[in-house]
Amino acid sequence: MVTSIIAGAGSGLELSANSARAFKHYRQGYDTKHATRAIVAKAKHLDELLAQHRVLINAHQDNSAYKATMAENAVITELRNAVLSEYSEFGTTVSAYRTYENMFYALNVATNATGVGSAYYGKRGLTEPKYNGTSAVLFIINGVLTSVVL
Repeated sequence: MVTSIIAGAGSGLELSANSARAFKHYRQGYDTKHATRAIVAKAKHLDELLAQHRVLINAHQDNSAYKATMAENAVITELRNAVLSEYSEFGTTVSAYRTYENMFYALNVATNATGVGSAYYGKRGLTEPKYNGTSAVLFIINGVLTSVVL
């Protein structure tokens, strides 16, 4: 019972710390929503610059550097695409890990809470048999949650 209380409290503390950190990052503008908004704005600005660059290049097709400049524009466009792809993959990975971690802590809190309840009612069931059913149900729920967490 004591172990379940300590383990559940530890997971609850971690979940609370993660939530507080996420809220702090949100208020500072360092969350996924704000970062995505900034990346989209920068990508649009870069697209505008690249379009202007292409217009300037096409206006001087007779220049000897035309082919090299068009290739340069294509390389910059591909770098832009690579950066956006990397950001997308990184953001997805971070979000998935954060969700996984917080779900683990929430399930661990629930597992340990049912463990505490099962132990408490199991102890009471030694002298008051009416609590044996409650203890058994909580023990089964605890077993299911344990198998989910593990």
